[in-house]
Amino acid sequence: MSDLIAELNRQVSGDVVGPTASGYAQAASTWNSAVVQHPAAVVLPAVQSIAHDVAAVMRIASTHDLAVAVQGTGHGATGLVDANTVLVSMAHLNAVEIHGSIAVVQPGAKWSDLVAPAAELGLAGLAGSSADVGIVGYSTGGGIGWLGRAFGLACNAIVGAELVTPDGTIHDVSAENNEDVFWAIRGGLANFGIITELRIQLIPVTSVIAGYLTWPVSRAIDVLQAYRTWALDLPDEVTATAMVINPPSGPIVYVGMCSLLTEPQTTELLAPLLNLGTPTQNTVATMSPADLGSIHLDPLEPTASVSDARVLHAIAPGALPRLGEVLPGPDRPLAMVELRRLGGAIGRSSASHGALDHLSGDFLLFCLGVEGVTGTAAAINDAIDQALSALSASESGRTALNFVDRPIPARSEFTARAYSRLVRLRNRIDPDHRMRASHPIENLTSGS
Repeated sequence: MSDLIAELNRQVSGDVVGPTASGYAQAASTWNSAVVQHPAAVVLPAVQSIAHDVAAVMRIASTHDLAVAVQGTGHGATGLVDANTVLVSMAHLNAVEIHGSIAVVQPGAKWSDLVAPAAELGLAGLAGSSADVGIVGYSTGGGIGWLGRAFGLACNAIVGAELVTPDGTIHDVSAENNEDVFWAIRGGLANFGIITELRIQLIPVTSVIAGYLTWPVSRAIDVLQAYRTWALDLPDEVTATAMVINPPSGPIVYVGMCSLLTEPQTTELLAPLLNLGTPTQNTVATMSPADLGSIHLDPLEPTASVSDARVLHAIAPGALPRLGEVLPGPDRPLAMVELRRLGGAIGRSSASHGALDHLSGDFLLFCLGVEGVTGTAAAINDAIDQALSALSASESGRTALNFVDRPIPARSEFTARAYSRLVRLRNRIDPDHRMRASHPIENLTSGS
């Protein structure tokens, strides 16, 4: 292994951290602290030569018969980075530039690096519920955010990228160049190479009406039932989600929303929820799109999360009470059970879209526990399985990989036709399957 470290140091301008170096544990760490990684080496590309450093890593890894993985924040780490993998860490590369309505971002940039400067220009990106996640991983994995029902999945807002393929070649990827790879990275995660620059389309949004309502957890089933009916009738200009969560202050039931409608229209729209009884909290107000990252109550500090998700069709009226035994609460293994409304532009197909063309379903069921806080990994996994089983009659057979910490193959996110195309493309670009993505695209005959 010393030969690998020496060769990386000779050819890479950035930092190389080997297993015996003092900073190795920190360099290999992930936001999801339940995952411990032990790569053969960690490479931090130099800011002035990101693509060239990554290309050198690809070539050297090939000569040493090693895999390569890339990490921005480590939110999506699933434990697949091992001693046979060189990890490329991008967290220090967080510069963003805005040219007209196009954002050009370095591979370690988070949404928090972009949303404020974009808002100053009257623009917004299709950011997720947390501004703390990386733009590249979130976008290439799909991206279901507060503006999703109006403008679609974030992966289809990608307009171009600089990408280094496993053979060490640097490519410009767009609708005009390397169209097949451009199609694949819009939903295909890091299975096709390492993105060293991403270009995304911003949208003109100057303000939104957004926030959340909460009630005591004793009202959980009542609120979820009302939310289910209410959310199915929402116009595309409104994105909403309902959660039962267990923060340090105690469990609550929550409904969050983001509206592009007028204030009177939004107030009228909220009436069925307000008729449930006076909420214990009501934070709905006009705000900048830059502030949307604060309303989902996501933790900003690393956590040892275990999660899974399923795309659901319309939930039968009598199904939600089946969740009762696994909803978050004192001495319960789950910290969150969420029903995020899909539909609208998220569910619409277009010939210009990428591999994850759309998600056809009414809701996304998301379940999460925190190892060592809400329960053991075994207890959390069992509770997740129970929650998924409770609503299994509504399952579409698909998931949303950005919401899944458990290491599952990527095929469950795509249509059969799209997945077959992804497999063929990966076999051509990465015949040795050297890229170690969090959710691998594998041969259909491999049993994945």
